[in-house]
Amino acid sequence: MERHLGGNQWFLSPGLMWTHQNFAFKAGLQLPVIDDLSADQEQDDYRAKIELEWHL
Repeated sequence: MERHLGGNQWFLSPGLMWTHQNFAFKAGLQLPVIDDLSADQEQDDYRAKIELEWHL
């Protein structure tokens, strides 16, 4: 079975950052703008990310 992998994806990525003293909260969403994937790969609907940072 031959697997076809690779291709390109471009995303629009709005985000939000909130800080309080030594802490930072970051949240973001990636929305696909261009999907040029090889063969039968599933296209992404969106991606989400949440981060919590503590600066010492």
